[in-house]
Amino acid sequence: MAPTPQQVTAAIKALNDEAATWSTSAHTMRTAAAAAGWLSLGEGELSWASRPTGLVDTYALVQQKVNTLLGEGADTFDALSKAIATAAAGYQKDEDNAVHRTRNVW
Repeated sequence: MAPTPQQVTAAIKALNDEAATWSTSAHTMRTAAAAAGWLSLGEGELSWASRPTGLVDTYALVQQKVNTLLGEGADTFDALSKAIATAAAGYQKDEDNAVHRTRNVW
């Protein structure tokens, strides 16, 4: 059984809402990545023993990795948002064309 126009409209709205949620999540991850980029603890904050034990270098590597992963996650969320929005637009176009064809039949 074919979906009703109301079901199609609801499905398209749900897709657009989902795309917006992923876009918001991407923005949140970018904000977190920017914050991670500003984090910095050096020998003075960690202790005199942090340099000879390698803690300062390890901290810098972890901080960079977190920043990179958050940026990559944001890129992935943006791509997902765009893909879902594209699908919603395609469904909307198909629905608009179907309505137009139906009206021309009558």
